[in-house]
Amino acid sequence: MRFVVAIIACAQVTLGMVLLPRPLVRFAGYFGGRDKDAVNAVALDQNGYIYVVGSTDSPDFPSTPDAVRAESGVNNNDWVGFAAKFAPGARRVVYSTFIGGGYRTFAKAVAVDQAGDAFVVGTTCSSNFPVTPNAFEARAPGGGKGVEGCDAFVAKLDASGSRYLYATYLGGSGSDTATSVWVDALGDAWVAGYTTSPDFPVTGDAVMRHMQGTRKGFLAGLDPQGKHLLYGTYLGGAGDDCVQAMASGGNSTLFLVGASDSADFLKGPARKYSEGFVLPFSVERRSLAGPVLPIGGAGYTAAAAVTVGLQGEIYIAGTTNSLDFPASTNAFQHRMKGSSDAFWARLQRDMQTERLRITYASLVGGSQYTSGDAITVDRNGAVTLGGRTTSADLPVTPIALVPNLRRTEDAYLMRFAPGGSRLEFGSFVGGGTAQTVFNAGVNGLATDESGNLYVAAMVNAPTLIGTNCALSTRPAGNLEALILELTFGVSQTADVR
Repeated sequence: MRFVVAIIACAQVTLGMVLLPRPLVRFAGYFGGRDKDAVNAVALDQNGYIYVVGSTDSPDFPSTPDAVRAESGVNNNDWVGFAAKFAPGARRVVYSTFIGGGYRTFAKAVAVDQAGDAFVVGTTCSSNFPVTPNAFEARAPGGGKGVEGCDAFVAKLDASGSRYLYATYLGGSGSDTATSVWVDALGDAWVAGYTTSPDFPVTGDAVMRHMQGTRKGFLAGLDPQGKHLLYGTYLGGAGDDCVQAMASGGNSTLFLVGASDSADFLKGPARKYSEGFVLPFSVERRSLAGPVLPIGGAGYTAAAAVTVGLQGEIYIAGTTNSLDFPASTNAFQHRMKGSSDAFWARLQRDMQTERLRITYASLVGGSQYTSGDAITVDRNGAVTLGGRTTSADLPVTPIALVPNLRRTEDAYLMRFAPGGSRLEFGSFVGGGTAQTVFNAGVNGLATDESGNLYVAAMVNAPTLIGTNCALSTRPAGNLEALILELTFGVSQTADVR
């Protein structure tokens, strides 16, 4: 098994009279094989263990011998899901396992319970996905017919990664994708995503029991054994609706984000393009916990990531090409600069009216394309945004890990001081000369209680270069998973290039 972790110490640099703390790279490592490896999410448990999930078409992807599945086993070197767990500091690989059947599988998200069991969700086009006895759906409801018949899946791995506590399909006769998962205190798994299935499993108390339009969001709850459906509902309206992520705000409230063009869902005029949304849902009441909040403008907007701060603020990230996007007066960036820009916003929920309101919103981008695909907030309110960009003029700081766009598309990180209007850290993440261009970007972010930042990115790069903190390890393939832990110093004023 090949896995390399580099431990790197970084110095501080002084620019004029301002001391700028270069982030300390606590660990950095590439994870993958000789072909393409896509990491989609990162999560932490209460003991500091690190979990990542994604997909690979590398036959030599590094699995561990006692994992639930140590061999790829897919046809024609197709994509197969993976899940990996690392000890704190990434000093040791606890497990690394393939997840899937004989055909295409993508692992999209992961959540961890107090026992260290990992709940992995995504989509599979395999008719022989390894479901467990008494699974809620033991057969592929889409028939395993390829792209049009793919089904969502939910797999619960034990803390050692050596067995499934349960694994089940989740879907109907169309195409189903699970994009997010959350586990409550009882061990119930709440799964969100989108579907084209007119027979997706719903319950009698569903918010929306019947399929409308071309595609619908969904939310489903499974019991701790993966045997019974506790709740199932479509989400959306008469048009096209998609749930891309969700996060828990405490008090059993989930916040689901995505994109919709349904006027009867977003309660407004008919839309030519999709608009981003935030939808609160009460797990306890099994009902909506307030009206949906649209976010966007006259153009296209999609929310892709969400997290909740210690004080209950909701932070969302996404991508827009709306020239009239409602940026705040104190926004870091007020106007569109490229063909599409990333955005992030902070929201508050009125506990009396249950309504959401935007308290801050900003665009982020350069003269080309920039997406907002991941967001996290630390205990002090500093926000980190990640995604991918083709903009060479994306704003970076003098303490950037990679100060220049070294290929046509690459990953980026941007950290904003509490309040949002000041950029503390901006950097590209990648570089290199690999020929493959395949959606390189930051797809997962997480923050621990100490404020350390965990980054899951896909890069087309042999190394991080251009600073004193250059990585010393090299990936095996053209596209590889990069996992970082960064520690930032005390917030200072950072000049922006």
